[in-house]
Amino acid sequence: MGKKRRAGDQTMKHKAISVLILMSSLLPPLINAQQGEFPVLKGLYLGQKPPGLIPEIFMPGIVSTELNEHGAPTFSPDLLEMYWSPQYMEIGGGRIIFMSCVDSQWQSPRTASFSQEFKNQNPFLSLDGQRLFFKSFRPIDADVYRSGAFWVTERATEGWSIPKPLGTSVNSGSMGQQITESGNRNLYFAAERPGGKGLWDIYTVPFEHGSYAQAQNLGDAINTEFYESSPYIAPDESYLIFSSLSRPDSYGGSDLYISLRKSDGSWTTVSNMGGVINSKGHEEFPIGSPDEKYLFFFREGDIYWVDMRITEKLKSNDSVQNENP
Repeated sequence: MGKKRRAGDQTMKHKAISVLILMSSLLPPLINAQQGEFPVLKGLYLGQKPPGLIPEIFMPGIVSTELNEHGAPTFSPDLLEMYWSPQYMEIGGGRIIFMSCVDSQWQSPRTASFSQEFKNQNPFLSLDGQRLFFKSFRPIDADVYRSGAFWVTERATEGWSIPKPLGTSVNSGSMGQQITESGNRNLYFAAERPGGKGLWDIYTVPFEHGSYAQAQNLGDAINTEFYESSPYIAPDESYLIFSSLSRPDSYGGSDLYISLRKSDGSWTTVSNMGGVINSKGHEEFPIGSPDEKYLFFFREGDIYWVDMRITEKLKSNDSVQNENP
């Protein structure tokens, strides 16, 4: 995001490099653990006890580690696969990691087949599980997007297809970090483009007649002169959760906000998701679970999850900015 965020990112990156040097011997067991060494994890969501209306760290030691994570996990519709991008893996390349549940037991984390090289981050699985979107800094037609671009890979007979970049209706300007897809295949993402409302705006690209149409700015109800980024769209497009930095009602760093879609397609006034979700630090990268039971998001180096019912109060009451746990 802006100078404040970039300075913070540099500090975090330098810290992460130092931690990597000190803990490099610990990384192979985490990512390449043999089945006999990896803990036995059974059940949905890696067998973790579901959270209530207060966010909790998700899967400490495996998903949320001492090394900063980058984005929230995304699950397949049957909840038997999970993909995410650890922050420390960005240094020296960047990888998307996944875990799968086989014979009722979760296997150790592995690098996804489409993420063996280049810097890749922020995966998002489609509602039907057939497409996986992600951001990558790999070259496109002998050109390299300085801010990265969004790519998609599709389910193949075995594994995933060779990734393809999304068209110029998506990949244009300075790209944000997360892209999500609704149930009808409309895409939502952030970018900095000429004619925008501010620094980064949130756009949608409708999927019409089998292809992507032109990008549409979500307008004044969502976008401001500040940074809007990392959107998550509900499967039925009934609500949008996203991150924004430096708004007057912010709790500190970047906060999560929510807006509802009206029957005419417009959006309600944005509401800060309140002190239960937001803190003095950075909250970003919201992703809902496929069953819409839980909301996952990034907070200051860890991944949190919370019961999605927390949004019900937000949907019925726009004045939650001053609510605290």
